[in-house]
Formats: sequence, structure tokens, C-alpha cells
Amino acid sequence: RVLVSLFTVSPAAPIMRLSLAVFSPHASAAAVCGGLPEKLKCGTCMDIVDGQPCERYNTCECMNPVHLAQGCVAAGFCDPVQEGPAVNEEFGLRVAKAHGKRDYGLVRVSVVTQSAEAPEAGFFDYSSQFKYRWTDNYLHTGLKEVTPGQVNTFTIGKQTVSVKIPEAGAGAAGVMIADPCFKSTTYSSPVGCSYGGKFQTDVRTPALLNAFVGSDDTDFWSILGDNFYDRIGAGSKEFFSKLSNEVKATPLVTVPGNHDYWVLGDPLVGTVADQCGNGHMQFYAQDAEASLLAQPGDSTPPFNFTVNPEGKGLLGCDKASPDNSRFYHQFGNIGLIAQSGAFGLEEYNGFMTESCKWLGANPGIEVGVIVGHWDKGGLGVI
Repeated sequence: RVLVSLFTVSPAAPIMRLSLAVFSPHASAAAVCGGLPEKLKCGTCMDIVDGQPCERYNTCECMNPVHLAQGCVAAGFCDPVQEGPAVNEEFGLRVAKAHGKRDYGLVRVSVVTQSAEAPEAGFFDYSSQFKYRWTDNYLHTGLKEVTPGQVNTFTIGKQTVSVKIPEAGAGAAGVMIADPCFKSTTYSSPVGCSYGGKFQTDVRTPALLNAFVGSDDTDFWSILGDNFYDRIGAGSKEFFSKLSNEVKATPLVTVPGNHDYWVLGDPLVGTVADQCGNGHMQFYAQDAEASLLAQPGDSTPPFNFTVNPEGKGLLGCDKASPDNSRFYHQFGNIGLIAQSGAFGLEEYNGFMTESCKWLGANPGIEVGVIVGHWDKGGLGVI
């Protein structure tokens, strides 16, 4: 579940606020086994088989080691789906608008690879293996200056990348999706994708993005949390392998959802295998608040790695620092504020005050958009 709030900030315009609640494409199936939602039964079963106590999930009467002696498929909790071979992106390009504290004409250009070697020598400020989670990947990223309103071309290895952002104050258009799923339940994506097969989301979702975002009419696009319900990064790479370079060269905005911290969606049933936001923040490489310590040409990591997710041992993980997932920036006449619903007001009060002041003080912004993702009413700080 994701919240997008839009409101005018122009003093000449009447005050308007529109809140759009966009719900998950998953079916709201009847609960099974101790009140467990249908979409979580397979993932829960796999965690119990991996050694988690059934008491954590209130499922011991129907999902305990005796019931699961022959495995989750035989017990009827998982479909007989085999995990396929890993699919990697041919060119793992990411482009993100620079933080609102930076010059308007800066963007963050990144490439995710499976090799420590940068795809273009001397182009990136920071190159390193992912830390803590999804460590089969390497991130190469740097801040680049572009001329707004024009096509800006970069050469990265054998690829030519064309990046364009609207002029400050000009009209802008974006495509927003949330809670995307496309895989049958597997260890890498253990949350059921109820309508994935019926609507062929593995084919149609990337096709729609390639058609809309890949056109000259779109200035940015967003995936607003629960990004492929991905535990180990395999689903994210497979989906992005189906996107065109034109889509990937369009600035992306993303925030983590509850399933991007704990794959089953709740810290009470989190495990050491969960990414706790670490895979998400490196795979999508936003220019968040933590990145402000890194300037163009500076090899400082654009993330705050001070929180080790394994601090809770086998029964959960610690969330990545909140400054890795909050930011604000401008696209044309749109001011966008991004926040994570996994934190409370005490972690976000200063940021929200600062970002709202920035929004009101910028004369080129006519529409404000606040994006976030939460699981239950009352979570988050909006």
C-alpha cells in the first residue's frame, strides 16, 4: 500500500491536496493457518523449514516441523515451482535526480554489475561491492552535470546513454507504480503474486513501462515500495533485464516498502535473511540524504552503512539508517519529497520540516508530491 500526496504550493493558486492510496495487486485472499494471509503462507513455511520457530508466526497447529517433514510443496503451502537460473541485466543502468540541496542540473548516474571492474574507467566517483546484502552485485555511481531541457549524452563502456531533465519550472510528467510482482513464489521472492499469472505481469508490466517511460513524453518514473517482494535481489535483476535502456536512462524515484525491509512484511517475523533496506538502497542508488557527504568526484560512499542489519541475530535484522531512504528534489515544476514508512516521527520530524520549507521557498515549484509506503494505517509520518 502506497501513499502519494499532491498539493499546490503556488501562492497564486488555491490550496489543494489530493491523496491517492494505491493498493497492492495481490489478492486479499482469506487467511489460512493461524490467521496467516494467503499470500504469505509459502514464505512463512520456507522460513520455518529453514529453522525459524513456528511460534513466531502463530502457525504451530498447522505449520510445524512434523507437518513440514516432506517440505512446503508436499504440505500444500507452496506451489511446485522450481527456482530458475539467475538472470542478470546486460546493462544495469540507473539514473536518479540529485538531492534538492545540490544544483538543479546534477543527476546521479549508476551501473549495477556482477564485476568489480567499472564499466567505464574514470567515469564513476564510487565503485564497490554491495555491502551487507545482495553482495553478488557491484555498484558504480557518480554525480554528473546535465543541461536541463536538452538531451545529454554519456558513453559508458559500449553503451551510449541519453539523459534529459526538464528545465526548472517547466511542466513535467511522470509514471508511478507500486507493489509490483511478477514471480511465482520462490525463495528469492517468497510472497505470493496472486494475479501474476492471470495478468502476465512478467511480460505486460515491463512492456507498459517500455512503452510509456521509454517515450520522450515522460520525465521521471517511480516504483514506490515493495519492489518485487525481493529477498536476495534475483527478482529485481530479472525484472530490470526486461527494461529498455531508454527506461533506465529516465530518472527513477523509489522508496522502500515494508517488504523491502522484511520480506514477509513485518519486523515481528523478520529473519537474518531479510535485506532490511540494504539491497534496495544500493540497487536503486537514489541520491538520498546520506549521499550529501559525497560530492562530485569524491569516492566517499553515497550511503550510511553504520547500521549492521545482523544486529538482531537469527530473529530479525536492523533497518538501514533512515537517511538512506529520504530525500527531496525537483522535476520541472514538481517538488518531490520521499520518505520511508518504516520510521517514526522522532526520526523524521527534522527532515519533514526542512523539506517542506524547501518546497515553499522554491519559486519554480507549483505542485508538491510526497511519496511513501506503509503497511497499516497510522504508520509513517505524513
